[in-house]
Amino acid sequence: MRYIPQIIAIASLFFTVSVFAQMHEREPQMRLTLQAGIEVPTGDFANSASTGYGLNGTFEYWQNTPLAFTGSVGYNHFGASGDLPDNWDYSFTDVPVLLGIRYYLSRGDFHPYLGAELGLHFLTFSRTMVEGNTTTTVDHSSSKFGLDPLFGFRYHLSRTTDLDFNLKYNIITTDGGNTDFLGVNGGVQIAL
Repeated sequence: MRYIPQIIAIASLFFTVSVFAQMHEREPQMRLTLQAGIEVPTGDFANSASTGYGLNGTFEYWQNTPLAFTGSVGYNHFGASGDLPDNWDYSFTDVPVLLGIRYYLSRGDFHPYLGAELGLHFLTFSRTMVEGNTTTTVDHSSSKFGLDPLFGFRYHLSRTTDLDFNLKYNIITTDGGNTDFLGVNGGVQIAL
């Protein structure tokens, strides 16, 4: 009986240390990812556009489950492919504004995930054709619906910083078919 206070004190100490450790191991619930990438046109889009570049910012929120909710804004730019005539100049930009989900397949330092995003792509197309002394420019802007499945992984650097890499396939419904391209993206994710 005389050791009961010491046993209670030691048990309380272990309980406090355990709770404190769990609190500090728990991942933050909000993160911001900033990425840059190479955008590779596919399908019919590859006939007119060359490999482009992209920038993307993604806000991520979850409640300590494998499922996270995302919102993202980006900028993708493409120039003319080599298949177009020499007297043509071509420019295509895409500003996606998307909502999505990510499902994390494991915990630990390496977090692979599957996901999908959908929303609007604000597109701007410009084509300039030179024939002799005549220059003709066609500009067109539109907003189109898109679905972007993705696969990626996060690599844990510290409690507040991860590296984030993904492959994202952009499917944009445009007149006469889809405008598709594959993004190879990498960047840093920070806790908010």
